[in-house]
Amino acid sequence: MRAITANVSGELIKEHSSWATLYHIFIPSGETSINLRFIAPHVKDIIFSGETYTAFPIKHGKVKTNNKSEVDKTTLTVPNINLAMSAYAEQNNLNGSRIDINKIYLDANGQPPASNNDFISVFTGRIEEVSYDENALQATIVSKLDIPFGQFPRRTYQRGCSWIYKATECGAVSALTTCNKTTTDCVARVNIARYGGFPFSVN
Repeated sequence: MRAITANVSGELIKEHSSWATLYHIFIPSGETSINLRFIAPHVKDIIFSGETYTAFPIKHGKVKTNNKSEVDKTTLTVPNINLAMSAYAEQNNLNGSRIDINKIYLDANGQPPASNNDFISVFTGRIEEVSYDENALQATIVSKLDIPFGQFPRRTYQRGCSWIYKATECGAVSALTTCNKTTTDCVARVNIARYGGFPFSVN
């Protein structure tokens, strides 16, 4: 489990923070690889963690869970502007490609955090099915533990905290004996950096 930073925790509890989603698609291609990076919704490209993310109206669906309450799958929708995406899919096998979806906050000028660690991981998986028409390309993305270059724990994606109060993951040391698993309670216990939920929409 990757703990969120104090900067991200502070933005989560603000009423008017601006958030954007980063999409990194890693496509194996022979002995090389192709990396596509997008940011949405946004009107201009940004540089985050030393990489350029292109502003593009890409989006993903709600992150679904399986019967064990583990993050399981989602869908990706990419506009097929000038039939560019369908042509790209025909030239490159997208099945099996890795995709990372992360949330970042933006400042008043639309700029990303200065620290490469200030992001929240939303989903990591592999493309398993691709379809397209003249309007859009759609891909089903399934969570996998055997993705190259690292393994990723599955977590329930929910608004409320998923930790047991005062368990190891929670780490709270407050004298209070109960917690209703909201950000308000977590702030009161001075423990928001270890909040185990995602209090914003994934759409």
